[in-house]
Parts: sequence; C-alpha cells; structure tokens
Amino acid sequence: MRTVYKYPLELKETQTVITPRQCAMLTVQLQKGQICLWAEVLLDGKVEARTIRIVGTGKPMPEGEGIYLAYIGTVQMLPYVWHIYEELPEEEENFVPDRDDFGGYEA
Repeated sequence: MRTVYKYPLELKETQTVITPRQCAMLTVQLQKGQICLWAEVLLDGKVEARTIRIVGTGKPMPEGEGIYLAYIGTVQMLPYVWHIYEELPEEEENFVPDRDDFGGYEA
C-alpha cells in the first residue's frame, strides 16, 4: 500500500531518518515551527536508514568522495533559510525518483 508519511526533522547538519525501503521524497516545509519532510512510501515491511543533510544559505555544501546529494527542498525560518538534501549512495548519483517507481497512480 502506498501512502504519504511525515518525518519531523531536527535543525542539525546531519541526521538519520528510518523510512520504508521504497520511498520518494516529496517536500519539506515548516509545520508549527518544526521542519518536516513528507515522503511517498510503499509499505512492504522493509525499512532503511536515510541520511538527511541540512545546509544554511551561504554555508559550504558537504562534499568529498562518496557524498552525493539529492535536493528535497528549502524552508525559511527567518532570518535563516535552510536547504534540505538526502545523501545518496554513490551508485545513485544524479538519481531522481519517479512516481512510476511505485507503479504509477491508479485512475
């Protein structure tokens, strides 16, 4: 079964979020002052740890061998602006999840 889950995030540079294995990050937004990530997930009983990175505007991006980032979204917590990324395994560099990975939408 596909559904959308919400994952509250801490305001720190790196954190781990446990999600179902088949997961497409949808957006990040503020909800009552809390940074939250929403993801479309396929509930098949299999889970995995995902590394989430938060980078402030004007701060250096995480870089180095084996670090590949997929942009999820940006949130404004004035006066700061935060950019949220998922760190991907090397073999998934430039991978962009597609809803077809979930079998598409039913009519």
